[in-house]
Amino acid sequence: MLFKHGIWFLVTLGFSLAGQMLLKKGIMKVLVGRHLSAGEYVTHYLGQIICQPYVLLGIFMCGIGAVSWMYVLSFFPLSTALPILGGMGYILLFIASKVFLGEEANLVNFLGILTIILGLYLVSIRTSP
Repeated sequence: MLFKHGIWFLVTLGFSLAGQMLLKKGIMKVLVGRHLSAGEYVTHYLGQIICQPYVLLGIFMCGIGAVSWMYVLSFFPLSTALPILGGMGYILLFIASKVFLGEEANLVNFLGILTIILGLYLVSIRTSP
């Protein structure tokens, strides 16, 4: 069943990660390196942040990701779905940071990713009673 509905994990992850990146971009446009207390953030900047086009689009994308996540949860137990989504997130972030940000990876990083892939496999297999 994982392979039949697995595309929805990627849809969920794609919309969620894109939404988070847009939120970050919109927030940073307003804050421009400021380090604020929670009170200052809420009272002085939250309204400006919420009105940012990147933030609005990010909220929309995260919303689509949440709807897709609900669909995934209709097929899988949460104890299976969440580790799979989280593991896929780590793998895709690892690849994206190498490709788009030029970050370096070492043998320990690569072994960690292989461990996550093994864990995803183990979580996805079902044992019969």
